[in-house]
Amino acid sequence: MFLIDHFERQVTYRQNHPLVIFKEETYTYQDVDKMANKVGHALVKLGVGAGDIVALVMSNEPAFIWLYLGILKIGARISLVNHHLKCDSLRHSIVCSGPKLVLLGKGYDEDLPKRVHNLESKLITPTYVYNPHNEQLFPCLDIYMKEAPESRVDPALRSRVQLSDPAAYILTSGTTGTFLVL
Repeated sequence: MFLIDHFERQVTYRQNHPLVIFKEETYTYQDVDKMANKVGHALVKLGVGAGDIVALVMSNEPAFIWLYLGILKIGARISLVNHHLKCDSLRHSIVCSGPKLVLLGKGYDEDLPKRVHNLESKLITPTYVYNPHNEQLFPCLDIYMKEAPESRVDPALRSRVQLSDPAAYILTSGTTGTFLVL
């Protein structure tokens, strides 16, 4: 049983219990599950599937949780990219995991979309932004999520995932520039 299976089981028992409390916002298990389902359905529509890698570049915000869970629901893998990086370090961190898609968070790092946009000619990976709050430099994942159902993502989409498969890639800050695989 995988992390996402445990989470879905907990949703059954704790639907209305708080899972995330962030500033003035509270999200229940059910709220997070519905958002994660919408993320999963949207990513499938964008062509992401089991074994694919999604690079996630965002600051600490509640959406990180449902984006991560949505990626797991379809059997994809996540590459966690430090949103503080700039220029070639940012490009290297995105590119070296070989992502099929890059997701940028709205976050509280307002120049993140601009920094990634400046690298666009060096990135060959489709890039989407989640919940943008100002100028839109990339297509918006939210549009796909609005059309996506809140219903559970079919677990068969992740049926090929094995316990020995990586669940996440984290680029360490060491000198090797290699990933820590979880």
